[in-house]
Amino acid sequence: MNKLKRPLPNSPTKVPFSSAVQVIGTSVSTKYSLDHNGTIPVPPDDVTPRSRVEQYWAARALTAEALLSARTEHHRELRTLSFGEELKRSRERNALMKANEDKISRMEKLTWALLSVIVFLAILIVWMSHVNQHRTQRPQRWLLPSHFTIPILSPFTSVVEKEVSVIGSKTVVFAIAIVACLAYFVYRHWLASRLRKE
Repeated sequence: MNKLKRPLPNSPTKVPFSSAVQVIGTSVSTKYSLDHNGTIPVPPDDVTPRSRVEQYWAARALTAEALLSARTEHHRELRTLSFGEELKRSRERNALMKANEDKISRMEKLTWALLSVIVFLAILIVWMSHVNQHRTQRPQRWLLPSHFTIPILSPFTSVVEKEVSVIGSKTVVFAIAIVACLAYFVYRHWLASRLRKE
């Protein structure tokens, strides 16, 4: 737009803001005027609807206000109820989590007790096999000789008596340890799957 361009002589002139503007109200038959400060005089106390159109719009406004207040009250009640339910659910959830943690801690204590019993039994078996092995290696005078002849079969037949185990003590201890670890892991898997189902 060119700022130096002059307005056309036929263009309408702007009305100054200081001039009064008349506003005609629908509910009150009086005329209000706006001055340059923008102040509106206070309407009279008598604002009852008189015509049929005013009564219609007043009834619609009252209905809308009643519906709005009822909806606001309903939303407030819903918020109160939902807050109470959420609080109740959080308390139940906390109680359930605490009960599950207590149950898990008791089961872990039982698992450690069973594992310690298994380790104790394995150590006891190793110790007993070690003690029995040392006892058999000691020469004792009152035992029967390990080499003797059977004259019934033949005078030249002899039998050598020797205690030999097919599976050594180390193999037995290793197998017991593996079985104990496997039982522990199976028990932990079963416990975790059961807690997931609950």
